[in-house]
Amino acid sequence: MLVKYFRLRHLPRALIWFVFRYPAFRQTLKRKYGVEHLHALRVTDWHHGCGYFSARYKGRKIFIKSDYGLGLLPNEVTAQEILRKYPEISRRILPPLFYDAENFHFVAYEYIEAPTLKAVLNERRVSAEMLSSICQQLTCILDALYKARIVYRDFKLDNIFVFNSSLILIDFMFAISPDPNIGLKEVKSNRFLRTLILRNMGGASQKESLLWDDAFGLHRLMKEMNYTLDGEFGDHCRKIAERVGRLEYSLN
Repeated sequence: MLVKYFRLRHLPRALIWFVFRYPAFRQTLKRKYGVEHLHALRVTDWHHGCGYFSARYKGRKIFIKSDYGLGLLPNEVTAQEILRKYPEISRRILPPLFYDAENFHFVAYEYIEAPTLKAVLNERRVSAEMLSSICQQLTCILDALYKARIVYRDFKLDNIFVFNSSLILIDFMFAISPDPNIGLKEVKSNRFLRTLILRNMGGASQKESLLWDDAFGLHRLMKEMNYTLDGEFGDHCRKIAERVGRLEYSLN
């Protein structure tokens, strides 16, 4: 219900942006980057100030995400620049093709035809070998985030693609770090709205409201995948459980 509330709340602002800013946005993409055939995607999902588009760039299909509300686009770029230094995760993220952090605040990626992890698991035809591989890859992702001192915060099955059996992690706008020198920014909004946005990402389920550790999101994923310490993939769950609390970030 809360997610639907945010989508409905932000939809008018998204539509206003689309009416008044979209023409200039499209012209800038075409003139400066040679982008053509721009089309809006999933307009009803434009929440938290993000818009999604598909287009053609140098003969190939691309995906463009715009940030018209939160001012967090630099997080998307900064987090990925840092994480590309770590082999455990460098091939599990999509490098930006180009981005603009000053005017229209957007980032462009190659468009990959791949299902989300949620779609894969919903098929209920996933082999034990594949599930084991998923758990191992999640652990590698966690280790890389810890080394980079990045708390991802937005772990959910829809934010992970499965491409040729490899996991691809997307959407780093809400990534944060307890180290201010990392350069990741917090949500810029009034305290009430910011709290609601971040609690919707799972903070309220923590031992302390609006506190995240580096493994909380993966812990939540394991629960969503119905894995337990006593189940078939208990060893993988234990490896994740052992990593809880190595890195923490609190908004309070």
